[in-house]
Amino acid sequence: MVNSAFIVTSMCFGSEGKGSIVDSLTQKFNSDLTVRFSGAHQTKSEVITKNKHHSFCQFGSGTLSGARTLISKYVIIDPLSFDGEERNLQSLGYNHSYDNIFIDEDCLITTPFAKAFNRLLEISRGKDRHGSSGLGCYATLEDSFERPKNIIRAKDLLGKAGDLFQKLEDTRNAFIQRSIELKLSNFDENFDEKNKDEHRIFNCGIGNLVKLYQEFAKRVNIIDYQTSLNIIKKSNYPIFEGNQGVLLDDSDGFYPYVTANSSTSERAVKLLLDAEWGCLYHKIGVTRPYF
Repeated sequence: MVNSAFIVTSMCFGSEGKGSIVDSLTQKFNSDLTVRFSGAHQTKSEVITKNKHHSFCQFGSGTLSGARTLISKYVIIDPLSFDGEERNLQSLGYNHSYDNIFIDEDCLITTPFAKAFNRLLEISRGKDRHGSSGLGCYATLEDSFERPKNIIRAKDLLGKAGDLFQKLEDTRNAFIQRSIELKLSNFDENFDEKNKDEHRIFNCGIGNLVKLYQEFAKRVNIIDYQTSLNIIKKSNYPIFEGNQGVLLDDSDGFYPYVTANSSTSERAVKLLLDAEWGCLYHKIGVTRPYF
């Protein structure tokens, strides 16, 4: 087969085996690139081989078979959870994880404050909870709409420490204010004991957070959009890995039981068009006959 791209999506609610399909395609076509084209860090794609098992959240599912990972600008990432996944990959014998991961500079960053707000909101719903992952993905996306100029993106991790500190402080204050307005907490000394962990997060040291973020930025490759497109265009059998399932899509799913991002193939196609991909691409929908 001449060089082609593959777009792999789950056709229902996720957990349908797309991770194993991405890994299999990577091996079959010797693919050198997995593109995370949408979604966020709450995604889990299982890859199980004879001797290895890993749940991929932010790294692409072709990693163990030798593919690099490109995280597109449409993905929401959590730098603080990368290290845990990277350590597990190292324990499986993959020792160059950070060298082979490329992150678009416009990726939104989920902060601990978005996670804490997300959890306070879910707790407040009581019996009407949505079943949120509590990882702050939807809160981060909404924050990008409400504070577009102050939202933290991957490129901010490369900037001055003082500027990042200010953005983090503004983000914390914005989520505290939103929590008070929605009556999720009054943030006084008499807060509900069941919310104590969330309050600890809001009181964490921002200086230490800046240090962790900037150390992460030094380990990975944060690139601009044109460089992302060039990587796609020059790749060998790139595989575009979707997030969750199309029935959880933020526009076409069953609200409120939707994910924080698009889960169709639309953004993968957009990336290919922008990269001026001159070869074929194949859409693969993954499903299963049981639930």
